[in-house]
Amino acid sequence: MPRRPHQPILTILLAAITLLLQEAAQLRAETLEGSLLWEPAPAMEWFERRGWADWSAAEIGMSPGPEPLLLAPPARTNSSIRLVAAQQELPDLMVEPRSSGQASEAPPVVDDPTTFSSCNQCGNCPSCRAGRGSRVSKARTQVGRFYDSLYTAITYPPPCYEPAWSHLGNAALFVDPIRPQTQQRFRWDSGWGMGYPDRNEFFWARSGGGGLGPAHAARTIDYHELSMYTETALGGFGAFIETPYRSIYPDNAGHSAGFGDLIVGTKSLLHDSEFLLITFQFKTHIPIGRPLIGVGVGHVSLEPSLLIGVHLTPKTYVQAQFAEWIPLGGNSSYAGALMHYHASLNRCLWQHCDSQFIGSLEVNGWSFQDGAYTDPSTGQAIPSNNGNYMSAGPSFRYVWSETFDFAFGTTFGISDPSFAERLYRSEFRIRY
Repeated sequence: MPRRPHQPILTILLAAITLLLQEAAQLRAETLEGSLLWEPAPAMEWFERRGWADWSAAEIGMSPGPEPLLLAPPARTNSSIRLVAAQQELPDLMVEPRSSGQASEAPPVVDDPTTFSSCNQCGNCPSCRAGRGSRVSKARTQVGRFYDSLYTAITYPPPCYEPAWSHLGNAALFVDPIRPQTQQRFRWDSGWGMGYPDRNEFFWARSGGGGLGPAHAARTIDYHELSMYTETALGGFGAFIETPYRSIYPDNAGHSAGFGDLIVGTKSLLHDSEFLLITFQFKTHIPIGRPLIGVGVGHVSLEPSLLIGVHLTPKTYVQAQFAEWIPLGGNSSYAGALMHYHASLNRCLWQHCDSQFIGSLEVNGWSFQDGAYTDPSTGQAIPSNNGNYMSAGPSFRYVWSETFDFAFGTTFGISDPSFAERLYRSEFRIRY
């Protein structure tokens, strides 16, 4: 029979397929013979079959605590791969309870001066807290801590403090604002029962025919005064002008009204920190009102004053003012210097976003150092030195936004006589 030409090729292919099948069967047998185990290694120790040294936590750069899952190094036996690790039971997982889905409430504001900071750059570092510098208080009493905070505020001013207008620190109605600020204010005063209005020629010029004031000496008067105050400020310096319009109701004469004396002044910030503010203010009273009808005093007067603010807690502020009123000219017997002082304790009662409602308790005093007043019964001049007027009362201010606020307050005379038995004051401020 003749030989087919393709028979050698088929024979070679069959032999190759047979060899491949045998190799595959052998590889399968070796694979089934071995085992592949993936188990976690112990937390702090490794075990190997063929000469691997134990590693400590320090050697592998691990810190104490829960360890990650580790795979043991492989060991090769009879050309088959075996991964072997020591057997160890895993601890139970700590499952945290799921949230109820309700939004967590914001933590309440803590009225603690040691946790208050106005710094928004470096956080809550001790050197940026209220009244603190590089020195930490070791006082154990409230008086001691207050003194230490005052000393620290003057000696070690916080390096990260950012000066800014404070509604709480300038909320008083009867104390002039401490910080210079570009603003405009409209104020309405309604005073009832002012006694001896020509005393020291502070409100009236000498009356009763002996001076520039009204012809009839009054024992008491009622008055209303509308004033516009405009201030411009740059940094720690400010200048202002105040124009009043008065309406007078004496107890023994008819009504009169007109523009009062013009007031111009300046403010200079002497010390500025989160805990303590000190400002020097200087006013000059320019006589443009008519003294004959009781809306002016007829002479120039100067009024230097010191304004002080102390930030006791994040919600509490104290304002104070000490001023000396000095007449230049006027009646030689009546015009006399006097010192007036005012203090206010301000407390934030409610706050929402930029709005605040602030309540204040204010005390005012006038101490007459010289001068005289007219006795309406006899028309004689009575020396007024060593006399004092006092008043006190509450006030409230609603801060609508960073630009607008409204205020209303009242004081009651606690001395007899006083500048007003009842004084009602309301004002509206606009800041720029």
